[in-house]
This record gives sequence, structure tokens and C-alpha cells, in this order.
Amino acid sequence: MPEINTLEKTAEKINAEIRRDPFTGNSVSLVKNGAPKKDIKKVIAEYPYGSPAVIVGSPHEHDLIMETPPRVEGRNNNIYDSRTPTGAHEYLHCDPNHPSMLEYLLIAFKDRILGLRTIRGVRYIAAFLESKNQHDGKLVAEVVAFPTVPPAIKSELIGSSKHFDLRDNRCLWCDIIKEEIASWERVIYQNDFALSIVPYQQRYEFEAHLFPTKHTADFGYLDRHELQHLADALDQTIKRIKLHSEGDYILDIHTVPLALPPSDNLSQNKDISHFFHTHIEVTSISAKEYGRTGIYRRNGTPEELAKLLRQYF
Repeated sequence: MPEINTLEKTAEKINAEIRRDPFTGNSVSLVKNGAPKKDIKKVIAEYPYGSPAVIVGSPHEHDLIMETPPRVEGRNNNIYDSRTPTGAHEYLHCDPNHPSMLEYLLIAFKDRILGLRTIRGVRYIAAFLESKNQHDGKLVAEVVAFPTVPPAIKSELIGSSKHFDLRDNRCLWCDIIKEEIASWERVIYQNDFALSIVPYQQRYEFEAHLFPTKHTADFGYLDRHELQHLADALDQTIKRIKLHSEGDYILDIHTVPLALPPSDNLSQNKDISHFFHTHIEVTSISAKEYGRTGIYRRNGTPEELAKLLRQYF
């Protein structure tokens, strides 16, 4: 695979910063007036058809847009904390009509997760696809290297770390996989190396969590065989959701952070790979909450949705 040259830009040119919420500690990434088009470098790379890097269904090219601002130390302004972001933002164009698009997408996600972790200051690499995000008939997936750990991942780390301590050093997701296979109430689809379920705490009208059944914390460590089985489970899951919904969905990779976020609930001496389990979440775009409190409201149960989705084929 040819080397991808990054384009470095000054903070002043991209007018970007990360601001920290003083109440929750969560971060917000802000770009004033959007990034100027001239500051985005487009790299076209050609690969032989069938190469793992071909994710667009085209025999000739995929588009990769990368922007990498330099690292600048954070600053504290009285009660407010902000800093210039460091990392990268890449776009992967995918042909939705290609029969192996999802497999190639997961392979490309793995490749970029491994490639971007060498950037100084990066703590987490997010990889996701929104079905409504399209350009010239292609689905546009994104890979973003962040200098901070997203709140959802931090919450998963805290919950799984507590379970690990209380349950004889067991992985919470591994226990969930065993429980779901045993009960079968919320299972959508299973193959030899992957499981798709409606989560017990379903928040969205359509929501599925997909796991490699073998314990793996880092998405970047999954081999080609495991990615093929995950892609198969993902394909089956999305087809079943589309059968009952015309709305858009988000496909989101949850992988292990490169470093633990600062937290009173997490020991910096812990090995994250023991209690984190990489997985994929597929959710419908819209969700209703009680007064935007973060408490979700929906009609129906996860068991009812899983039964409905199992009926496909």
C-alpha cells in the first residue's frame, strides 16, 4: 500500500479548537465557518481490484482526504479549558452496490486505525459510517483520530472495569455474549466468529451490537478471517433493519483507546485489553429522550425487535 502524505496546517488556518465542558468534562470540537476547501488535501491511490484497500467497488481508485493539524498544548482561560486539536480526519468513499463493500470497509477501518495511532497526542481513533452521508452516489465513511477519549467509550471503560474487578477478572462483553447465546431472546444473527444482538438496554428504534465472539480489545488486531465473519454478521443485520425501516443508520466501531482517560474510576495501571472488548454498534439516526436528559424513551422491547429481525430469510 503506498504511503499517504499528510497535509499539516496551522491552527490559525483551520480555526479549530477543542473546548471542555466544565460540568461533564466532555469535549466539543469546533471549526469556525468550516475548514477551508483549499486546506484539505485529496489523495487518490490506485489498487488492483480485490485488494483489501479497495472499498469503493471500483477497480481503480478510492478517495482519501486527510487533514492533520500540528499538536499545540492546551490552555486554561479562567474556568474554561480549550486547546487546538491534534489528529487526523479521513474520508473513505464506498460503493453501496459492491457485494463486498462492508468487508472492504472493515479492512480499511482496521488499516487506518493502525496507521493513525502513530500520530503524537492521539488517544482514540473513531471509525464510523452514516448512511445519509453520501457523495456522487458513494457512501462516505470517516476515520477520526482524537486527542481525547469520547464520553461513550469512557463510560464503557468505567463499567467494564468495575465488572472486571467484581467478577473474578472477567470481561463484561464476554459474559454478555455467553448470556445472550444461552437465552437467545435478543440474538439477531450468529456465525462461527461473530454475534449480532439487540442490546438489553435498547435506546433506538433499531439498534444492534455486533461482537467478535473471541475476546479482542483492539479492532486493529482482528485478522482477515474474523473481519469477514464480522462483515457477514453486519450485512445480515443491516439487511434485516432495512427490511423494516426506511430511515438512516449509523455504523460505529468501538475499539480500545490508545491510553486510558484521566478518571477517578479508572486505575492507570490496568491493562485495558483485559476488560475492553471491541464491537460494532448499528443504530437508527433518531431517538427520543425525556426532555433531553439522556434517558431514552421508546415503544416495544429488545426481545420483540430481535424476534422481528430474526424472521428475515
